Amino acid sequence: MYNVIQFEDVSLQLKNKQILKNITLSLETNKIYGLLGRNGAGKTSLLSLLASFAQATSGRVAIDGVSVFENENLMENIIFIRDIKLDESEKVWKYIKQTAAFRPNFDEDYAKALMQRFRLPEDVAVSSLSRGMMSAMHVVIGLASRCAITIFDEAYLGMDAPARVKFYEEVLNDYMEHPRTIILSTHLIGSVVFSNFTGNSFEMSVPSFMEEGSETSIAALLGNSGRIFFLVCGILSMGPFLQYFVSMGVTRKAYFKGNVMSVFLLAITFTILTAILYGIEHFIFGNFTNSFEQMAIYFLKLALDIVVFYLVGWFIASGFHSMNLYRGVGFILIAIVVIFIHSGLWGEDLPLAIFSIISVESYSAVIIVLLNAIIIGALIYTIRQLTKNMTVKA
Repeated sequence: MYNVIQFEDVSLQLKNKQILKNITLSLETNKIYGLLGRNGAGKTSLLSLLASFAQATSGRVAIDGVSVFENENLMENIIFIRDIKLDESEKVWKYIKQTAAFRPNFDEDYAKALMQRFRLPEDVAVSSLSRGMMSAMHVVIGLASRCAITIFDEAYLGMDAPARVKFYEEVLNDYMEHPRTIILSTHLIGSVVFSNFTGNSFEMSVPSFMEEGSETSIAALLGNSGRIFFLVCGILSMGPFLQYFVSMGVTRKAYFKGNVMSVFLLAITFTILTAILYGIEHFIFGNFTNSFEQMAIYFLKLALDIVVFYLVGWFIASGFHSMNLYRGVGFILIAIVVIFIHSGLWGEDLPLAIFSIISVESYSAVIIVLLNAIIIGALIYTIRQLTKNMTVKA
């Protein structure tokens, strides 16, 4: 499918620490490579650039002259398997099938066969697997995905010796039937992997948001708690979620679009469900005094609340992930100001009157909604700028 992988004068610097410096490397495809180097030499950092987990500080990582970073067509054909512990509650086979959705060449029959060979149970939670079985699951995903570029970054270290031999045999056998580029990295220079097949190796040296008194018990309760809930959801949308999607070959742009679409769908769904519950409560008790106009404005505000609070949470998390701790605190302060402005627009009581100068009590709801749209647009734009080149921990 591809001809050559190129690292062109690549350097990587993280938090003032030089990780890689001026790496120039060309790898022909459809070969098996071994990447050797001591712990801390930068093997994982180098491979994470190829897998688009991070963007090089300078230089370029390309395949056939096309930059890899945030390239959707290339990323879905590169898989980066690491020796990591997963705290997933999903059953093993269900988790494997979920990953298959992101890999166009995934072979379920082969995955089943590999699970039998490694004696990997199907119906246990991923989080309950031993280290050896966790390694086996990673290997099953890596091999069965049959990506054009398959990277095993010491993913097999948790295996015992017999299981490793099976792994090496499967690498060779499946490579012969389905040629592709396979890179295996290790710090164990004498590992059997390099004595069981004739391949290629290269070595790295160490571098360095209703009025008060209004009777809407269910609506008010869900509205108030919903804001906190979606703020937390926004915060959690970063970190492991971004790492998961990038590791599945999804670009940061696709992750960003999906997350933005999700928050609007969540806001609409949550608001509709709250309106239905309010209607049921009104039908049963029939003692609410709010007009239709009041309720329409309330539910509109509820939907906007969800969007704003979710985005604020995402904004905070993005700030902490892309900046240092002290600058991250600055993002919290900005988020508080944004929430105060948003709440003031809707006439909520706030500790500082300045935030209520423009509110729904003095201006039409249309103007307030437009101002809210500006806030939302600004948040979305800022988050995109913060996340479009964000480094993902390998």
